[in-house]
Amino acid sequence: MPTFAVAGTAFKAIEPTEDALRGADCVLIVTNHPEFDYGAVARHARIVVDTRHTVPLTVDRRGHVVRL
Repeated sequence: MPTFAVAGTAFKAIEPTEDALRGADCVLIVTNHPEFDYGAVARHARIVVDTRHTVPLTVDRRGHVVRL
């Protein structure tokens, strides 16, 4: 999903490079794709909201992954 809006605020999908993940305020995982390394996503992001429980529990050592 390249873009979507919630309450008038637009959100845009980006390539999950290390720089992009480190620069993001928050990474939102809304679907599970087997080609992504969700452990790497969590290692590089400041905070992750994981709605699909894709981030391995062993990766969340900083307590920055929120599972919904």
